[in-house]
Amino acid sequence: LDVVGFAANIFRRGAPCLRIPTTLLAAIDAGVGLKNAVNFRRRKSRLGTYSAPYAVVVDPQFLATLPDRQIRNGLSEALKIALVADRTLFELIEEYALDLVRTRLQCALGTELIRRSIRAMLVELSSNLHERVLERSPDYGHTFSPVFEFELSDLEHGEAVALDMALATALAALSGALDVSDAERILVTQHVLGLPIARPGITLEMLVRGIHDAKKHRAGRLRMPILCGIGEATFIDDVSNRQLEQALAFT
Repeated sequence: LDVVGFAANIFRRGAPCLRIPTTLLAAIDAGVGLKNAVNFRRRKSRLGTYSAPYAVVVDPQFLATLPDRQIRNGLSEALKIALVADRTLFELIEEYALDLVRTRLQCALGTELIRRSIRAMLVELSSNLHERVLERSPDYGHTFSPVFEFELSDLEHGEAVALDMALATALAALSGALDVSDAERILVTQHVLGLPIARPGITLEMLVRGIHDAKKHRAGRLRMPILCGIGEATFIDDVSNRQLEQALAFT
């Protein structure tokens, strides 16, 4: 979607583009926004455009052809938007995690998850389509994950986001912004979904680099979303190396 969307947007200053996402991650995340971007010089999404597609066609039957790992990969993004914007969606994922993976969302619950995920994403994006405001709750899970994707090359995007979310959950709990009991619910749900919450090879240096890179495209401030409750996010600008070390130990 990104490569074709980017090519269509720069060809003759823009050609109409129809998106037909065939993975869960694309259907609920990449497929419904305005951004098109490609990686460049070992940096995530460094070249791209903002341009709405002509239309987006989401057909859940495509998901029946996916391996379990790709279902989990997409459920990571559903969990992301649930945690910052839709507590009811989180509770659906929490209660039916195994069924959602087992059925590949070919059920009423799967359809409800897709609808709620898309609706929550569009609500969050609609007032800030071109990202003039840099405090963006959909950036949850996307501070450290770009570094993880390049340095831990066997990770899918959703798996890198899951690792980032686990660290953000730990930071929120350690700072007192999030109840420890809620943090435990979140981490258990990630584990039941088959998403990673910790990973050998993640270093403090990688986390520091993630913060440095995030500041570059957030106008010099971190503006990192963390949870102040399930379904609610706030933003922080300062994270010390000590806090990062504690978050790594927490997960």
